[in-house]
Amino acid sequence: RSDDSDLGAAVAIFVMIDSFAPSAVPEELRALVDEAKLQSRAEPFEEAAVQAVDLLTQIQAGEEAGRLDEVIQRFRQLLAALTNHEATTGDKPTAGTHGALLSDLSLALHLRVERTGNIDDVAESVRLARAALATVSESGGSDGLAALIGNAAMVLATSFEYTGDDAELNEAVALGIRALDQLPAGSPQWAHWASNLSGLYRVRFDRSDNVTDLD
Repeated sequence: RSDDSDLGAAVAIFVMIDSFAPSAVPEELRALVDEAKLQSRAEPFEEAAVQAVDLLTQIQAGEEAGRLDEVIQRFRQLLAALTNHEATTGDKPTAGTHGALLSDLSLALHLRVERTGNIDDVAESVRLARAALATVSESGGSDGLAALIGNAAMVLATSFEYTGDDAELNEAVALGIRALDQLPAGSPQWAHWASNLSGLYRVRFDRSDNVTDLD
């Protein structure tokens, strides 16, 4: 029945929440959550997140290509658990984690766009990338922050390919510049994000013949 399905989904979400905020689990669901954990031996939230990121990295590298839909579903479940935790407890120290998960899901959808051309994935990927950017604090640069901003740049660039909206291309270039600005001196990631930004400038030059972009 639909109510059984909803209950099962709620229990699955609170199983993940229980790993980092046991007090957020409603008392009426405690027995079901404990039973589900025993049956599935569910990993703690942090471990599940690490495993999802590792799988996404393998997919980007051309391995485990057939598991792209699976990793998208994993990130959706992790975000549902985190959103539920924040709504239930009012606890916001998870903003950094939330932003990273939004960015990872956006990137996974971006990869699926490259394979299928699904326009629905394009729009959702952009929405999630912008939501991830809204969680960013740029008080100190890091490779992780550069990756989050750089991923958003590439997502906007892909969206531009479908919409032809110059505003999205300009936003992608601006984000590419921001990503480089976040990198600590001597970061091994500099070449990667500089190459991506160079590609964005080339695309914009092709569009407008702006010699500054070419330079």
